[in-house]
Amino acid sequence: MAVLLKAAPISVSLQFKDGDETVIYHEASGSIHLINELGVKILNALSERPLTLNELLDAVHAREINTFESVRQFLKIGVEEGFIEEISENETK
Repeated sequence: MAVLLKAAPISVSLQFKDGDETVIYHEASGSIHLINELGVKILNALSERPLTLNELLDAVHAREINTFESVRQFLKIGVEEGFIEEISENETK
């Protein structure tokens, strides 16, 4: 059974862009995060529907080793901070 990833609901009451960085506010935890352009792409992809890691990598065009590592790190932090959730395939049915 594959693990799927999905974006938790995020309230963006403040959106500040400085170069390629965006500030997001995660309402459930009350935390604020500064994310780069890749992070925005990841959250947008996971907001549309739950994806496996491979589907996410394809969606954000992250098959290069450096980009893959950045995606992996972002997902790890996102899960720890609660703005990305891991779910099983059964939860989507």
